Amino acid sequence: MRNHNNKRRDIARSVLPSKARRAAKVDRRNIHHAERSATRAMLHRAITDGDDGFDDAVDYPYRFRVAEFVEYRRSKDKVEPLIRWARRTIVLDRRLRDATPAQQLDHFRRTLPDNLIGRHAIFHLEWVIHQ
Repeated sequence: MRNHNNKRRDIARSVLPSKARRAAKVDRRNIHHAERSATRAMLHRAITDGDDGFDDAVDYPYRFRVAEFVEYRRSKDKVEPLIRWARRTIVLDRRLRDATPAQQLDHFRRTLPDNLIGRHAIFHLEWVIHQ
């Protein structure tokens, strides 16, 4: 990581590249394929059996699988440079060290860019700061 006036931007951008991008695409595709297959089978059973009630329409295991996939994908983000930078910033700044976690997060919200990358970095910092 370079030390220059764009360090904050570089830190925030370092979070986005994941170590498991290709595997995540395959996993997501498999989850959605399994759900579409199950939905087609449910509709086929409903049509052939004459059942017009769709009590199984909300598939909570599917939602759980998607949430689990998202959690796994986020866990593969490269966040160590961001976390080290944030912790070091807090340690070196007396006001931040004495501030509440909410105030620390506000500081980083003001520091990092207000775009998708910056908000993604803040998402990861929330976990670290609230520990």
